[in-house]
Amino acid sequence: MLLVRNVVLEGPDCSGKSTLYSNIHRATGFRWNMHDRSHLSALCYARQFGRGEARVDHWRRELDSFLLDLNNRLVVLLPAFQVIAQRLEERGDDVQDIESLRVLHGIFEEETARIDTRPNVLVVRDALEAVELSSRCVQWLIRPDHLNLIGVAAEIRRLAESVPDREARGCRFQLSVDPSDFSIADAAPMRHGPEEVYYSRILASVLQNIEDELAGRNEYCAKQDPYRTRRFIFTQDSCISLVHTMLRGSEINMRVYCRSSNVEDTFHHDLQFIYYLYSRVYSRLAGRLGWSKPARGVFTINVEMGSAHIP
Repeated sequence: MLLVRNVVLEGPDCSGKSTLYSNIHRATGFRWNMHDRSHLSALCYARQFGRGEARVDHWRRELDSFLLDLNNRLVVLLPAFQVIAQRLEERGDDVQDIESLRVLHGIFEEETARIDTRPNVLVVRDALEAVELSSRCVQWLIRPDHLNLIGVAAEIRRLAESVPDREARGCRFQLSVDPSDFSIADAAPMRHGPEEVYYSRILASVLQNIEDELAGRNEYCAKQDPYRTRRFIFTQDSCISLVHTMLRGSEINMRVYCRSSNVEDTFHHDLQFIYYLYSRVYSRLAGRLGWSKPARGVFTINVEMGSAHIP
């Protein structure tokens, strides 16, 4: 469902990142694409070495963009300074001394406080033994709520709760879909009273667009090749503003743009509808292309949200 795409490990020098990096890879068989340091470190070092407010602001924006993608995960190791100081004394460091490390630790604390309520951020302040730390992080990365739509919608709500004005602008995520199990793609959203007519109109329009393009009912009077066309698209100016489906080889990708989403009251219904819509599009294409059983391939839904907000 909601797969983890990138994992970044952050923290000041001597916080244990390199050991954790190796242990997670060893425990999971290199399951994830992991990075030792990224935007948060660039931001903190820009502050420590006085690289100017423009660079600091740049890296804050880059960090925010990274965290607005819910397929990304950030683990920050922030044990107490005494723990880090002891590690520095034991092993030394090519760049930091005790005073510069104290400053850096304080900067990491300040910058982490800006993001520590984000749903895709884990801050570990305990000085855990290496295996226990690795186990804790792996368990967080494979949380079962990523495997269902309600859990994904709840994570988006937590994101909106964690940002200024309770509005996450530019939130995005990708869902991995298994066509052999559309059991969760039920039609319940189509019976949700406040949105029933709205969802029905979108569903009918998306499916009709596919039929029209395949039949050549378009301004070119040309039948579209389903494996090449870019014309399976629906647009409007209301909340679910765009639905674009592309079939390429063994991949069916649906991109959905939500202009404005009330993630407290409505979006969990919208997300269930989007998944149901994908299942109907898949079934329609499978019927037209003569697939006798669920196809093998890559099936994804990419959702971008202009405004994910809590009123």
